[in-house]
Amino acid sequence: MKLYKVTTTDRYNRNWVYTVSADSEREALWKVKANAISSGETVSIIEEVR
Repeated sequence: MKLYKVTTTDRYNRNWVYTVSADSEREALWKVKANAISSGETVSIIEEVR
């Protein structure tokens, strides 16, 4: 498992950063979407934390 940092932006242009443990970027996105992202947020960056 690796750590991924997922950055989202809400409709008020506030940035939110989530750090999750996952096997891939796709799984990291799924975990954040399932637990944290509301319908008004968009994902802007997914990057591996080294």
